[in-house]
Amino acid sequence: MRYAERPLIGISSCLLGQKVRYDGTAKRDRWLVERLGRYVDYEPVCPEMAIGLGAPRPPIRLVGSVDAVRVVGIADPSIDVTEALEDFALATASRLRALWDGVSRSMAVWSVRKSILGCCATWLSSAI
Repeated sequence: MRYAERPLIGISSCLLGQKVRYDGTAKRDRWLVERLGRYVDYEPVCPEMAIGLGAPRPPIRLVGSVDAVRVVGIADPSIDVTEALEDFALATASRLRALWDGVSRSMAVWSVRKSILGCCATWLSSAI
């Protein structure tokens, strides 16, 4: 089936079993891959890999306030990838919008901590 005939889901690459996490592992979700995967098409995304951080890599986190979020290294806060991730997000949103054009049923599933969440939910630390 083609994209227009099945829902298209943007998804964290690690949930599909790709070893792209900070520690070089995957977080394959069996239900998403084996069950839901029969009925949908996936568009895998890993922002950290896309901006060249590689795997394994030093872990990063969101810090600051809702109005001034930064993405920095946990062990080394001088590592700041905020602008690179913002650029990636804008480019990816445009690319996914183009893919989803004409697809009436589309969504995104991202991996945050140990839960699988719908689009745009994550933790924000107030410590910089």
